[in-house]
Amino acid sequence: MKVFLFFFIFLILSILLFFSFISLYFVKKLIRDKKYSVKYTIIDGLKKGEFNNYLLDLKKIHFYYKSDFGYKIYGQIFPGNLDRVVFFVHGVTWTLYGMYKYLLPFLENNWTCVLIDLKGHGKSGGYFPTYGFYEKNDLAKLINYIIDKINSFNFSKKEEKTSFNKFKSKINQFKPLNSIKKIQKEQKYFDKLGIFFEKDLFIVDLFDSELVNEVIMKYFNCENISNKTCFGIFGESMGAAIAAQSLKYLKYKPSFVILDSIFSSLRELSFYSIKKVLKFKFISLIILLISKFIVKIFARFNIDSINPENDLINSDVPVLLIHSKYDELIPLFMPFKIYRKRNKKNKITFLEVFECNQHARSIYSDENRYWDSIFEFISKFY
Repeated sequence: MKVFLFFFIFLILSILLFFSFISLYFVKKLIRDKKYSVKYTIIDGLKKGEFNNYLLDLKKIHFYYKSDFGYKIYGQIFPGNLDRVVFFVHGVTWTLYGMYKYLLPFLENNWTCVLIDLKGHGKSGGYFPTYGFYEKNDLAKLINYIIDKINSFNFSKKEEKTSFNKFKSKINQFKPLNSIKKIQKEQKYFDKLGIFFEKDLFIVDLFDSELVNEVIMKYFNCENISNKTCFGIFGESMGAAIAAQSLKYLKYKPSFVILDSIFSSLRELSFYSIKKVLKFKFISLIILLISKFIVKIFARFNIDSINPENDLINSDVPVLLIHSKYDELIPLFMPFKIYRKRNKKNKITFLEVFECNQHARSIYSDENRYWDSIFEFISKFY
């Protein structure tokens, strides 16, 4: 009897230990997976030919702003026309340099491009990624602020000429901005990478209103600004999910949203990933339940609350979904489900599927078709 009891207890403890180990491994992959440094993502992007030194050399504005949750967010702005702006949101483990591969066609068409390092990535603060639970607010805060600022520079037809003449006189008298600081540690950091240039500008606090007004006048093309700003969001993988979740927090409706390799919900993706390894549905559900509990304790968010599919179904924003046909990380049925449900509600949605078996690499399977799809989509709303 004692032997049987000992064996029974040992068996129960072994099963619990097995479930706990698998759950901890999954949680580690989900929120504590290796995050690559800025230096690594730059070098890797250059090696793979995703971008070249031209973009690194191009004049840009580096900025920080404070999240409502206490950490700082780092970002970059490539100045262009103020009547067309696109916000780029990168995927998990990477940095904003992962979105550099998408910049050039927009810059060539004089779009202002804004990129950020998400919470816990690159040069931003925070620790765990939360797949949109906190990040959606960080992104919405930035978009609302920038579009507010741009709208404050829109002129009525009557005042346009007079106002711009005032701007020109201010620009002509422009002196170096005392409130703009070249942060020494940042300068040394970029010097080590060999990518810091004196023409780049560092803004300690993007939400310094007076400073930003001066920056807009000096660095952006204000002459052709219209009464309405066209702006969109371009997200990749986790960044696509965050872009979708941010929509309900925006003051202004985006003209378009481009979502490359989006998942439908974090719960569905998590279950798919676990079941893919363990094969058995019941065991996978148990691992998912334990994992949700661990994530809730350590990262302070609920996996079930991350649901880009619902956010997109409840939004009227025109959406272009892009996906690899044989993506093993995020399967094609996820964006297809979003596409089908939005179309049932007569919401403008396009889905472009590329013959590719790698996650978020559709652009390299047929680059011409990729960009033709994007700009044909944008042209419908701009």
